Amino acid sequence: MKRCIVCPSESGFKLLKAWLPNEITDSSRFFVSTGVWRTVPIAQGAVFHEKAPTLLIQNAYTVDDTWVLDQQGSAESMLSLAGSPSRYEVRMAAPTLEVMLFETAEMMDAVFGEKVTDVLRLLGYYDPQRAIREAGTTVDEIIERMSPSTIDLLRTTPTAQDILDGITTLDAKYAAWEYAEL
Repeated sequence: MKRCIVCPSESGFKLLKAWLPNEITDSSRFFVSTGVWRTVPIAQGAVFHEKAPTLLIQNAYTVDDTWVLDQQGSAESMLSLAGSPSRYEVRMAAPTLEVMLFETAEMMDAVFGEKVTDVLRLLGYYDPQRAIREAGTTVDEIIERMSPSTIDLLRTTPTAQDILDGITTLDAKYAAWEYAEL
């Protein structure tokens, strides 16, 4: 195991597993939060108890940049109580991880097709979980219908790129820390 990844929800976990490259999923141990206030404590436990470094992906439940940054700072402060900053990385999904499905017009067309309306676009930006319900589908159904080209589109969304960057940063920080320990 190369890293731990703490997911903000069951649907977020399923969505991550659908698009993350196999080399990442095969080398990671996933932890799934059971509630809004559980992600940071789960990540603290992983940082403290696991030998591998931890990536925390946390839903912000807001699109306000100030609040998102405040939440990220708070999560980083809490994780610092469990271990060195070289052992963790925090990535915020604003408002939730499912926003990935609404971040580009191409992504929305691939996932929702004819159901894409201006209202769905706007709702997807502010409340993606509700937008998915309003479109009459679920994350599980969306994943079932994903083609390889849809997965490629998902990997290019800003949220996916941020998560991949977080994994790269975490792996590099931890490798440097391990090397320094030798």
